[in-house]
Amino acid sequence: MILVRVPAALPIQSAPARFIPTFAIMMLQIPDVLSKAQVAQVRQVIDAAAWADGNETSGYQSALTKRNLQLPEGSPRRARWAT
Repeated sequence: MILVRVPAALPIQSAPARFIPTFAIMMLQIPDVLSKAQVAQVRQVIDAAAWADGNETSGYQSALTKRNLQLPEGSPRRARWAT
């Protein structure tokens, strides 16, 4: 499953702008991107990994909204899969 941020519909003139989202999240399912063996390998890596707060790599402004876990900086697993 891939999440894609796409522009939402144009604002309706009669509706207050604050009620109309600027962007919407759309989920696309793209079959057979990875084989079952590749998925199993990725799952093995992520299930065994130590996870760190995503704000480890964020700047000041993004730290206010960033809410994720990621492989820690300097992690051998991160180095292996970041290429």
